[in-house]
Amino acid sequence: MVFSSILFYTPHSVYRKIFDFRPWESVKELICCLERMNFEHLYYQKKLCSVHNMLRLNNSIIVSVMKLFVNSKEFTKLCEIADVTP
Repeated sequence: MVFSSILFYTPHSVYRKIFDFRPWESVKELICCLERMNFEHLYYQKKLCSVHNMLRLNNSIIVSVMKLFVNSKEFTKLCEIADVTP
């Protein structure tokens, strides 16, 4: 029973449990102070890595589509979120 309840914790609730934060207290500052990136930031970085890898493929169709994507506003926003210069 105890193990199954652990599976439903979110990353923030784990921090709350470990550091005794109350539900209304934000753990974002704690994560920042610990110099640990959040999962969303890591997700966007991995997404940019896959775009970069697709640009290096030998498939001209995929490379052409990715070049269009790199010139889009969506790509620029993705770079801003991931703290990367386009």
